[in-house]
Amino acid sequence: MVGDTAWGIKEKKNRIDLVDEWSDITELPYVHGIWAARDGNLTIAEMNSIIESARQGVKHLEHLTSEINRSFFEHFQYDLDDKTLSGLSEFFHMAYCHGILKDIPDVKLHTLNETPSPSTISPN
Repeated sequence: MVGDTAWGIKEKKNRIDLVDEWSDITELPYVHGIWAARDGNLTIAEMNSIIESARQGVKHLEHLTSEINRSFFEHFQYDLDDKTLSGLSEFFHMAYCHGILKDIPDVKLHTLNETPSPSTISPN
C-alpha cells in the first residue's frame, strides 16, 4: 500500500517499505511519479505551465499537505537529474524482466526549445 492508506497499517507485522527496499537493492532514487506525454503533444506554454505548477507546489508544500505528511514530502526530490533518470531506467528494466512491461520504453525528455533533448532513458 502507498499514500494515505499506508499510514494506517502500522500495526501490521508483515509489511515492507517499497522505497527502502528499492534503495537497498538499487542504491538509486525511487521515482514516485513523472509527467508523461507523447512526443509533440505538449506546447511550450503547456510545458511551462506544468513546470510552474510543480514549482508552486513545492514552494507551498506546507499549505498543501497535512502536518504528518509534510515531513514525508519534504524529503522528496522534485527535479530529474542523472541519478533519478538511472532509477527510472532501472525500474523499466526490472518491470520488463519480471514480465510487467512487454518492452522497455524509449523515454525522451521534452525540452523548452526547438532542439530535441539528447537526454534519454535507454534500455541498457
